[in-house]
Amino acid sequence: GFSTLCGGYKASIVVTDAAGLSKTVTYEEQPGSEELPPLPSPEKLVVSPANVFFVCSPSRSVTFSIAGGVSPYIIRTSRPAQTTVSGTTVTVTTAITATLTIDVEVTDSKSTQVVSKITCE
Repeated sequence: GFSTLCGGYKASIVVTDAAGLSKTVTYEEQPGSEELPPLPSPEKLVVSPANVFFVCSPSRSVTFSIAGGVSPYIIRTSRPAQTTVSGTTVTVTTAITATLTIDVEVTDSKSTQVVSKITCE
């Protein structure tokens, strides 16, 4: 059975085995008298390294690590690039043959955003 008790509840569960033996268990939930503590704030979202500089080449991979924030993460690049995500590791592979900068934007599920830069010189 099920009954309401001043904001809590009480439930009985009957378990019967193959031999026909039964056991009744009663579970009672009562309202708490204390305020729930606030949820902890997530750690600050950090992407490292923040900036990567290298000599231009036809194919280059850069690996970034994500820490803090709240997953899942969305990764965007300001220029076409192959992006691979594995857990909190992001690898960006691109062909940069001229001097330019690619922004690697990481956004967590709380819309916190961090931008790292890949610069080819």
